[in-house]
Amino acid sequence: MHTGKSRWNWGLGLALSLGAFMLLMMGFLTYTLLQKAEPPEPHAYEQGLNYEQELQARRNTLALPRQPSLRTGTGTGGLQVEIPQEGATDIRLSLLRPNDPSQDLIVRLDSHRAVVPLHRLQPGRWEARLQWQDGGKAYLHTQFLSLP
Repeated sequence: MHTGKSRWNWGLGLALSLGAFMLLMMGFLTYTLLQKAEPPEPHAYEQGLNYEQELQARRNTLALPRQPSLRTGTGTGGLQVEIPQEGATDIRLSLLRPNDPSQDLIVRLDSHRAVVPLHRLQPGRWEARLQWQDGGKAYLHTQFLSLP
């Protein structure tokens, strides 16, 4: 004889809800543990130690009467680099790919004016870091580029 009572009661509903919640949390935990975790910068500790020097190099660049120039031109076939100081030494251009560090490129330049070929670089967003020395001072200019 059926008494009209349901098999579902508040205890069973609570147990099923807690069980579903635990399974959901275990799924999230498994998902996060299986993700590849790479630091955004491979040498973040060393960069942190040199941060004050980098800030001073940026200040030195901003104090120049003319700012460095990084331009992509269709007629030149590359990236035109111009530093306002003709006596600049140890000139280094770093082209950094934010979404794929394996594509990063570092180029040493011999002159305060140069054209860097871009045929090896993938289209998209790049960070260009131009560093040089002049008169015992360090300089740093950073600019984001969008390559077609």
